[in-house]
Amino acid sequence: MLDARLHHKTDRTFVETLIDRAQRVAGSRNLLSARAGISRRRLGYIEAGHRALPSGRVIPVIITFAEQVTLEHIISGGTE
Repeated sequence: MLDARLHHKTDRTFVETLIDRAQRVAGSRNLLSARAGISRRRLGYIEAGHRALPSGRVIPVIITFAEQVTLEHIISGGTE
């Protein structure tokens, strides 16, 4: 079992690279989204690192450990 306290990575470069690599394996952003069970919108927020609310307020968005593991699983060739 992985310990999220030791293996969860949230730095922007890692996250952008992770999403890019997973997208190349999946074939497209739409296919990645469907395969990972993460909405296209959420993927965009994760990659940007923030989300603008209707009020204009900007809040940070951080990849969850579960999302990270899911994308790593896709990259490694894991099946559903």
